[in-house]
Amino acid sequence: MRDMSARNSHSRRRRPARRCGRPTKNGTPCKLAQEIGRGCRHHATRAEREAAAAAAEARAERARQQAQREQRMVGVGLAFVTLVLLAGLGSCAWDSWKEEQHEAVCSPLRTKARALSDKAQAVRIPLVSSIDPSVLSLQLGTRFPTDLGDIDASAATQLDIATAYAEKRSLAGQAARVVLDHQECFSDLYTGQATRIQQAPTEVSEVVMPSPAHCRDGWPSGSIGRQGACSHHGGVVPGSSWATLLFS
Repeated sequence: MRDMSARNSHSRRRRPARRCGRPTKNGTPCKLAQEIGRGCRHHATRAEREAAAAAAEARAERARQQAQREQRMVGVGLAFVTLVLLAGLGSCAWDSWKEEQHEAVCSPLRTKARALSDKAQAVRIPLVSSIDPSVLSLQLGTRFPTDLGDIDASAATQLDIATAYAEKRSLAGQAARVVLDHQECFSDLYTGQATRIQQAPTEVSEVVMPSPAHCRDGWPSGSIGRQGACSHHGGVVPGSSWATLLFS
């Protein structure tokens, strides 16, 4: 009988304690074991539960408002980035269009100026070296002449030389005028060359023809080349293989 009583007592001790089930402040059932004659120690009053529920709702509302603010900020940031990208693309497109329009206007002018300059370069002045500064400057660009002029044009007269210079200067002046009237289409190099062309004389005032060495008074001394030649004729005038252009 004593053993049975002990077993019953042992079974009572091992039996799981019942839960109270009454609510706490956060509304969940009380999980403390029921005590004999007393019940759960941490029951919440109705006012406490309502206050806890209001605080939880306020926290949830603040969290919702914070999420909305963050979402708006993200939206504003994305809109700003999109606007910047669109503005950049628009600026690039505008610059590209302006460049195309600029080239559409300037390309024919550059072609015209180069064509006129090439025509001016093609004009050869008889008996005048093409590397003469007064001739070499009558062209645009940096191309150097590949020949030395018409060396064999021995029949050319002073009038032929002056006429050829006037023609060359006229063509070069037309090319320079195109450049100076549309400087936005040309580099500083072309603008500077065009300015020098415009400042060059339009015609020759005098042409000094090629001549062998002779005495200053015209005496054809046979001793030129030796010491004392033309000593009584004003001295020796050196010979020249090229005509010389003089401008007033």
